[in-house]
Amino acid sequence: MLPSRTPSVDRRFFTATVQAFARLGFDVALACEAHGLPNPLDGDEERVPLAAVSRVYDLATHELGEPALAYKLVAASSHDASSVLFDLIKCCPTPMHAVRMLCRFASIASDATRFDIADQAQGATVVLSQAHGVYVSPCQIEMAVWFLMLGLRYLLATTGSKIDCQVAFAHPALFDPQAYAELYGHAVSFGAEQTTVTLSGEKLHQPIPGHDERVLSYHLTHAEHYEANTLMQGDFVQQVTLLFAQRMPFGAPDASEIANLLNISRRTLQRKLQEAGTCWAQVSSDAREHVARLELRKPDRSIQEVAMLTGYIDTRAFLRAFRRWTGQTPSEFRMSTG
Repeated sequence: MLPSRTPSVDRRFFTATVQAFARLGFDVALACEAHGLPNPLDGDEERVPLAAVSRVYDLATHELGEPALAYKLVAASSHDASSVLFDLIKCCPTPMHAVRMLCRFASIASDATRFDIADQAQGATVVLSQAHGVYVSPCQIEMAVWFLMLGLRYLLATTGSKIDCQVAFAHPALFDPQAYAELYGHAVSFGAEQTTVTLSGEKLHQPIPGHDERVLSYHLTHAEHYEANTLMQGDFVQQVTLLFAQRMPFGAPDASEIANLLNISRRTLQRKLQEAGTCWAQVSSDAREHVARLELRKPDRSIQEVAMLTGYIDTRAFLRAFRRWTGQTPSEFRMSTG
């Protein structure tokens, strides 16, 4: 079994957000003390509890009387990673690759939302789902979407790519829908089944002129080691399995990629797995099974979507694999866990 992970937020990311709160006139420490709430920054852990962070967002929204707080926070933020991330976007080989990088970095910074990316013939859909079992403020969800939108705008401005975007939120509008339309440059939907950003455009998968693979590799090396340190738990096999599962929404990694995250060679990875009585094929299969079980517990996930999220283009191949893992069909599994 994969080790459970308490949903959390990177301390450096939330510290930068706390500074943005202060610029808007909201003191997180004083407000938490006044309302008897835990201050997420108490202690010295590298990641802080998501549950406490979400309550801060709602408290700030109420005390500042600002339903559009998410957008004011982004404007007031000075996240150190932003300039590095936007520099990295320019280095990506295609706009779609840049979208995946934006989603990946957002997932490292906070567990508030998970990003699943579905490639389509004429574009792609980014689906945001909230952390399971933990309340997430609508402010956090809109910040995640807005961060993605700003990254796309930067991409379009610097590369000349033409990409159309449509945004739909699962929650109701927090303020005047016309104000959303002015922010996003198009009408925004609310009350949808899922929060999604739908991308389309003939240049979405075309090469970005002048992208620099060497600079991209430089940024990725630092990002991947940071990602590994924030996501790893358990013994060696659990670490490998968890890293595989965490990376799968952005494209299933191969053994070399996971080895790089662990700062070891591919040969060493395979040897250590063999010493633990398993192999790469078994670990990757276990990770896919873990993700499939989690996703099938979500009633709004179709079988085809779960197949895609576990790396199966052919739904029939996924059905065969799931029966091999569990002895059940996905529908039978849903009924038994429903």
